[in-house]
Amino acid sequence: MRGFGGLLLVLVIGAIARFAVWIIARRAIEDDLIGGHHIRRGTTVVIPIHHIHHDPRWWPDPETFDPTRFCPPDKDRPRSAYLPFGGGRRICIGQSFALMEMVLRAAIMSQRFTFDLAPDYPVELEATVGRGSGSTPRCWPPTSTTNTTCGGCKRIPVAESPPGS
Repeated sequence: MRGFGGLLLVLVIGAIARFAVWIIARRAIEDDLIGGHHIRRGTTVVIPIHHIHHDPRWWPDPETFDPTRFCPPDKDRPRSAYLPFGGGRRICIGQSFALMEMVLRAAIMSQRFTFDLAPDYPVELEATVGRGSGSTPRCWPPTSTTNTTCGGCKRIPVAESPPGS
């Protein structure tokens, strides 16, 4: 991918990732003290990624979808303020492949289709919690035009109109 279109696509995917990840859970392998709180060995610690990705200290106007906030990168924003694939020793080993796949799929789809919301379609945010790749069914990509659910989440079939239309 060359030129501004390729860069814009990468920026859009980065901005989407800021909204897509809600939490990451880790199990304490030994007793620890974090922010004055005693964490016992074996305790599951939940890291609120969505909260970190919407912290106004690092993300001005945090609820706004703005891909341009990634270009140029904000040098004052700590690396730990953007963690769509986790961080540190436990960062997702498939991060590079996942990003490449997202860019390629989006590029191919944008060459073949024009995407737009149906008029007056309500957009609602829904959080799901899983334990990693494959453990929680996702709504994307749709598996058929007649399937109304994908493992517990509700979705409008591709062939139907949105409610109220």
